[in-house]
Amino acid sequence: MKSFSYLFVLISLCTGLISCHNEEPVPLSHPRFSVAFVQDIDANRVQFAANVFDYGSEEILEFGFAFGTDPNPRKGSSEFVKQGGKPDAFFSLDAAHGMKNLEKYYVAAYMITKSNTVYSEGFEFTSQGSDGFIFENITIPDPLYFGDTITVFGKNISRLPTNYSIYIEGQIANVIKTTDTFFQFLVPKDINFEPFQYREHTFQYNFQIDGKTFYISKPFNFRKPTFKNYSGPGSNFNQTIILEGDYLEDVNLKIVYKNGESEFSLPLRGIFKDYIRFLPAARFDKPNPTLEVSIRGERYIVENGFKLNPTQLEPNQSIEVGLTEMFTVQVSNLNPHGIYFNKAIASNPLTHLELYEDTNLSNRVYVHIEPAFGARVVSRNMKIFMETFGEPSTHAVDLTFTDQFIPVAIVHPDFFSAPINGGNSTTLGGVGYFFNQNKIFTFEPETNNFHLLLTDNFNGHLANTFALGAPNGRIYMAGNNQEQGRTNMDFFQFDPISKRISRLANLPVILNFPKVVYATPQYLYVEGGFSPTGTESSSRWRYSIQSNTWAEQSNKSIPESVIKRHLTFQFEGKLWLLGRSETSEQGFLATFNESTETWTTISTLSIPNLPVTNDLTVIGSKIYYNTRNQSVAIDLQTFEVIITPMPLHISPTFRPLLSVRSSGKYYIFDNFRSILEFDPAYF
Repeated sequence: MKSFSYLFVLISLCTGLISCHNEEPVPLSHPRFSVAFVQDIDANRVQFAANVFDYGSEEILEFGFAFGTDPNPRKGSSEFVKQGGKPDAFFSLDAAHGMKNLEKYYVAAYMITKSNTVYSEGFEFTSQGSDGFIFENITIPDPLYFGDTITVFGKNISRLPTNYSIYIEGQIANVIKTTDTFFQFLVPKDINFEPFQYREHTFQYNFQIDGKTFYISKPFNFRKPTFKNYSGPGSNFNQTIILEGDYLEDVNLKIVYKNGESEFSLPLRGIFKDYIRFLPAARFDKPNPTLEVSIRGERYIVENGFKLNPTQLEPNQSIEVGLTEMFTVQVSNLNPHGIYFNKAIASNPLTHLELYEDTNLSNRVYVHIEPAFGARVVSRNMKIFMETFGEPSTHAVDLTFTDQFIPVAIVHPDFFSAPINGGNSTTLGGVGYFFNQNKIFTFEPETNNFHLLLTDNFNGHLANTFALGAPNGRIYMAGNNQEQGRTNMDFFQFDPISKRISRLANLPVILNFPKVVYATPQYLYVEGGFSPTGTESSSRWRYSIQSNTWAEQSNKSIPESVIKRHLTFQFEGKLWLLGRSETSEQGFLATFNESTETWTTISTLSIPNLPVTNDLTVIGSKIYYNTRNQSVAIDLQTFEVIITPMPLHISPTFRPLLSVRSSGKYYIFDNFRSILEFDPAYF
């Protein structure tokens, strides 16, 4: 005989499995029912029984069973037995029909409503004759639970328990009593409830008594689990958690914790009637997490069932470390079930920290700064916290980075293309201004905030030749837009207060790389450089801020031939210049005389190269800058040059790296997506 549970899996998929005489899908308002059992009563009679789960919304006119050798028995083409009216929730009918012993038959229950004839799924059975056990009735406790006693009444009952093999849903049940009219057995604890997610709550019973097998299916009302609210002290992550309640047993019990899109199946360590033991192997969002507990095929949302203590850092921890170095911190109540269940955060919200397990000490973890959004971002001095339940730990680790350069910001996505577009930068009023095509960005060192300030309607480059913050509080920009036949460049003024860009008189020469650009309160100067064809110019062009006019000064340009731009800076009220001759390979310092408009060399210097940046910074009596492999400091009083190795790890570029300066530090765009801070205190 086929397993009766197979029948219910099929039936419970939906009421659409129930067939009608017109073969149309049956609406959910029709009756739902199934065959419960079949047995031979004597040589001329057979008994059919069925369970009714839902009577539907229509009046029932007739019910019965169609049976025979056709796998799909129907009234009219098969034998049938019927009765008028509405049946009970459990109904049976006897048919005056003898069945051949060990012959295979099929039966389907049916009901006739005003609109349809509705059939159950056909049930296959094998006739076993009328000898031996005859079923009469079964009593099931309501509600039912594991270990409860079920009583079966019948005829021809054996008095020997050894003659019984009783199964519920395939699990063997213990027979505890037999009499002439009934026998009793206990509900086993290892019943698999999983199929009940897909069908009516109905148990299949298999009675094997004295060599005769009888199948019956009966609905049940199993006890629902209950859960207790927990109000005691919290547990640590290395402890086994206890969830208390009643009627909790199930061989397929599952506890799931969901945190956003993440789902964690918590490892079980014991299932009992009144409590469940499990491990807190997840990253929890609150100390008393909400769980989803699946018991006997149903899911229950359990709130306030237990409480956890947060992970803490030990107090008084201070660490100095390099950016790429891994460091350790001392912790308490670490979640030992997976290092990924623990989280460290930094006072800088853009810093991404990864934790690594210390296999030697359970109260220590390794911490490493990892790239986030394609780049690392830190602050020179930060605090590190452990985060549990979305809250930082009580204590923090004071972390200081000892590198000269550290990444402190990520540039705006529209600035990523600046290296290939000839972007530029300058400093004014302690704020850095960066330019890419027709966009202006600002970088505020106090907050390390890099954002898009404005997009101009000019269709071209605003500042791919130079950008300069002038003493009058304006920024002057030149754009080489390389339009055919042009002999001049677009020239603009930007007012940071009004955020207005004004077009000025065009610069009367086309230069890719000016030798030096600087300004006084009255004038802006552009000296020498190289044209797009590579021709070197030695002319100086002076722009009058008052009259908006350009004038060429042929004999006043710095004579040295250079490839990289000279840099100017203010020191002790004067305009200074740092340069390097490509012919003599000597560096020099010069000051500018605003009256005569000439440069006077103050000192020659033995420097390895000019800065790779388009700016440098002055702190006290020293200027600081970087080549590709060295950090350089020059004392402006003694002219001593101090050089230390400092690889920048930045891809080569012919143009200077974009940089700005503020508050004794300077900041470099790394040609990728980060702003690097250089602090001379770590020189």
